[in-house]
Amino acid sequence: MRKTFTCIVCPNGCEITVEQEGEAYRVSGESCPRGKTYVLQEMTDPQRTIATSVRVFGGEADLCSVRLTRPIPKVRIMDAVREIHARVLKAPVRAGDVVIAGILGTDSDVIATKDVAAAEAYSMEGTSAGFTFENILPFILAILLIFLIPMLMRRYGLEWSDVTRMLFGRLGKRDYAEAARQKKREPWQRNGRSQDLSSLVSTLMIFARRTKAGLVYPGTVQHGGRTANLVAFVVTKSEVIGINCFGFGGTITEQQGKWNQHMNGSDREIPDPVAGNAAQHAIARAVMDENGMKDVPLRVVAVFTSQTVSVKTEHEAEVFDTKGLLAHLQHCMAEPEGSLDPAAVSRQLNGCVVRIRPKSGS
Repeated sequence: MRKTFTCIVCPNGCEITVEQEGEAYRVSGESCPRGKTYVLQEMTDPQRTIATSVRVFGGEADLCSVRLTRPIPKVRIMDAVREIHARVLKAPVRAGDVVIAGILGTDSDVIATKDVAAAEAYSMEGTSAGFTFENILPFILAILLIFLIPMLMRRYGLEWSDVTRMLFGRLGKRDYAEAARQKKREPWQRNGRSQDLSSLVSTLMIFARRTKAGLVYPGTVQHGGRTANLVAFVVTKSEVIGINCFGFGGTITEQQGKWNQHMNGSDREIPDPVAGNAAQHAIARAVMDENGMKDVPLRVVAVFTSQTVSVKTEHEAEVFDTKGLLAHLQHCMAEPEGSLDPAAVSRQLNGCVVRIRPKSGS
């Protein structure tokens, strides 16, 4: 093995070459014995010295520069730096003071390289630059009132009257817990966005590739002047499943045939997804029948695409969130029964799909 070093022992900067033959070294190019000693040490046990700084408590400066008195092994440099930076000196500090004796068990000390005088009007009893504890207490209380207490109020849904009762009145632990439960704000939620729909389509693509299911995207079909705006068709071994997407977020519930969205503290009635599935199914069914797929079973399901939506309904086989849909499709593909060829049916459906392009100039 052959290596070339630039010697740093003196300003000459000799280019020294070392050739290793077994455990022997042959050195050439040095101008003095110190150069040979330097490169042999670099080959066998490279060493370095460092200069850095440590923190100072109670001084006119926050930092004091320090250095090693002797080089230490190069591989231990970072350990030495971590130990040095963990130290905090107390002012005053004098140049030459030993900060760490024999760092890391070596024969090298860490010493200060500059003076740091103690700051004037400073004492450990709590007086700094003329300020007493009595003087700064109002500032501490003000910080608590401005920042900490409002933060806790937002977290637990409290009002100023509750805080006043907690500080100056008798508010039992049970009353406090009950008040917090009643007034705790709901987490802010949003309706689905286009990114959520794109994420669903990407998930369906990955699912189809892994399970050998068929996928037709988009799933827009037209019949008799009516349009079924399905996001996609998923073809399993036993049926075709149309994906009918809704973008409502929050908590979706059904009661007595009416569908409700609760989000951010308010409620609103939303379109019936089951009825929407039926309308989309009628159009898609007619298109499939006209195109030689009368014997292919078709089912349309509703999917709420918002990432934070929670769906609570008895129509568990017709209405899903994104995760629920994926689990349902995996269950369908795992069923052994079914005579459909997903690839062939997908090709037929793909010929029925209407790809609507935006008008030029719009």
